Amino acid sequence: MKYLITFLSTILIVCHLNAQELPKAKIVHKDKPAEISYPTGKIDHTKFSVTIIGSGNPQYNSHRSSPSALVQYNGTKFLVDMGNGTREQLEKLGYTRRNSPDALFLTHHHMDHNEEFIPMVHQKLMMPGEFLVAGPAPIKKMTDYVTEFYREDLQYRMKNKGQTFNEDKTNAIIKELQGDNSFSYKDVNISTTEVPHSIYTLSYRFDANGKSIVISGDLTYTPHLAKLAKGADILVLDCQVIRKGAKSKRPTNASRNKKGNSAHASIEEGARMAAEAGVKTLVITHLSNVNIDEVATKAKIAEQFKGTVILAQDFLTITCDGKVFMLQ
Repeated sequence: MKYLITFLSTILIVCHLNAQELPKAKIVHKDKPAEISYPTGKIDHTKFSVTIIGSGNPQYNSHRSSPSALVQYNGTKFLVDMGNGTREQLEKLGYTRRNSPDALFLTHHHMDHNEEFIPMVHQKLMMPGEFLVAGPAPIKKMTDYVTEFYREDLQYRMKNKGQTFNEDKTNAIIKELQGDNSFSYKDVNISTTEVPHSIYTLSYRFDANGKSIVISGDLTYTPHLAKLAKGADILVLDCQVIRKGAKSKRPTNASRNKKGNSAHASIEEGARMAAEAGVKTLVITHLSNVNIDEVATKAKIAEQFKGTVILAQDFLTITCDGKVFMLQ
């Protein structure tokens, strides 16, 4: 009996301890970066504009998707880069299926810029009408891979729609680009140039109706970008910023790899390229999950560049005639 009482007492003590609320692990959430509030609006499809689909960088950020920008002119949509979160953002805006982008561009083949390229191509292969795919090698191999690897999947899904899929007769127009190029697609002229990054990278310029938008991709300083962006209305640029609360108001330097080679433009380099190009509006993107000192950042850029400076946000739309709003 004595042993039974001891045993039961032990069980009661254990149950009592388990019932007590144990200390919880402390979970630290980063605050949402401070951002300027802009009015909301809808796209006027006759206007020439760029919408920031993703303003972040390779690190996961619940407030910023990875790099992506949507250029629109006269109803045609050009998607430049498609990192993590791109498809979700497009879904929120209603830009999927028959309303999906008409052209897919990649600046380079880093995961934060091309992660959702394959599902975007897969979706376009099931839609009627042609679509353009453009970027540096091996973009043709990547596009062909989708049709080959997902052949049975595409056939199955098309059959469910009462249609057939023929990989030898897809609607994809593929342009594998290198260096300086110039070509037209649906009333828009597209120009490219190579820019320095850790791997081969292209910047794009879109010209239509006397207006122009340039998407830099990742880069460090180069006169080639200034030449490509000469007189552009809008330059969407990979550029460092100044963090709020930093002990020093000095801008961050361009990040460097182990060999000491720059991978991203410092704030001084970004301002210099914008000034040399003489663009009207500079949109800084590829931002991390930190509170940005917008006043200090803009003041530093203003030492060299005298135009309008905007810090990118997801869904922020900038038109070539100067309007800025959050796309609904």
